[in-house]
Amino acid sequence: MVGVFTGHFYEGAVAGVSPANCVGSRGWCLTRHIRNYSPHFQIPPNSIRALQNKNYFCSVKRKKKFTLENVLVTGYAAEGKSIARVDGKVIFIEGAVPGDVVDVFVSKSKKDWAEGKASKIKEFSSERVEPFCAHFGVCGGCKWQMLPYEKQLEYKEQEVRDVMQRIGRLTGVPVLPIKGSADTIHYRNKLEFTFSNKKYLPSAELKELGEDEWPGGALGYHVPRLYDKIIDIYECWLMDDVNNQVRNSLRDYALENKLSYYDIKEHKGFLRNIILR
Repeated sequence: MVGVFTGHFYEGAVAGVSPANCVGSRGWCLTRHIRNYSPHFQIPPNSIRALQNKNYFCSVKRKKKFTLENVLVTGYAAEGKSIARVDGKVIFIEGAVPGDVVDVFVSKSKKDWAEGKASKIKEFSSERVEPFCAHFGVCGGCKWQMLPYEKQLEYKEQEVRDVMQRIGRLTGVPVLPIKGSADTIHYRNKLEFTFSNKKYLPSAELKELGEDEWPGGALGYHVPRLYDKIIDIYECWLMDDVNNQVRNSLRDYALENKLSYYDIKEHKGFLRNIILR
């Protein structure tokens, strides 16, 4: 009999080798390394028995997601995230600002760093301000709206300095202060919105739906990291109020005339995108 390894699983009835076994205490899968050379690498039976005798096979341990409590956020990171340090490990946190004390739901954990999302804010930073957009926190844009504009510029300038020094290995390079915009709202001249038959709902609203209820369609922006879910946007501050009037009027017209929204998986639907300029 010839054992065939494909991907992460062993396909073959060899005694003592379970279908999800791998090599190494850190979860490095033997089958994955084999597949780097051939997608269907064949191992003769003698070699399989040799691997068994040397005890190279061990079960994969999936890393569990967990929560860190009472974490003090100390700095700013790129892409709208903040930084904290717990037991020497850097934690990249979404939904928090420097000065917050938060509980962090950790979704990815490596040896030297981890990333997660603030699941509960225990103490609010003195730097925080009230976001003015009703869609803040769900929409993927305007991630730092809970900070004063001056602080946003300060942290962005800090990011430029960090990139120059830490990644570029450049020292002594002068970085000029960022010149802020005179307008912090209505400064865009072009926006694109998407029609989708799959409306995104936060978990709290989703629980209120009945088993047979469908959340319906949406016209707005994509949910971060979800290509087929759209947030229904009723008011966007990136462009003047004309964009809201046009978008909301189109939505009302589509609903009244039962025009279908696009299904990105089935590639069906009458309305797909609108661009306002």
